[in-house]
Amino acid sequence: MSARPVRRRQTIFVGSKIRQLRKERSLTQAELAQRIGVQQSDLCRMENGEYKVSLDTLFKILGVFGLAVLTRGASAAGAFWGLLAGMATVWLVATYTSVHFLWYNVVGAITVFVVGMLLTALRPRATASA
Repeated sequence: MSARPVRRRQTIFVGSKIRQLRKERSLTQAELAQRIGVQQSDLCRMENGEYKVSLDTLFKILGVFGLAVLTRGASAAGAFWGLLAGMATVWLVATYTSVHFLWYNVVGAITVFVVGMLLTALRPRATASA
């Protein structure tokens, strides 16, 4: 079996999961596309498995869905900076404390959500002008 059909199935699977999560949260393609900073047509192609999702875009999508558990209007910028803050915090904890490594995920996750929520709440959203 060649790798090409497997990759194609993976791309379709990722796209169907994105669509499923988007619909579960009652988001339109236009709303999610705006939150993650892509064109609606690109998001449509991702959901249909016609377009491979970049790691950067996938992190933005996961950030929007992850933060949406706690706040309805999570932004991609909040998720991105939350992720960076979480990584930095885990590094600081690992380097300068005696906290057991199994707690690193908890510390990182809490930091991602707190920073992401704060930035989402404090940073005004760009609105589409008519």
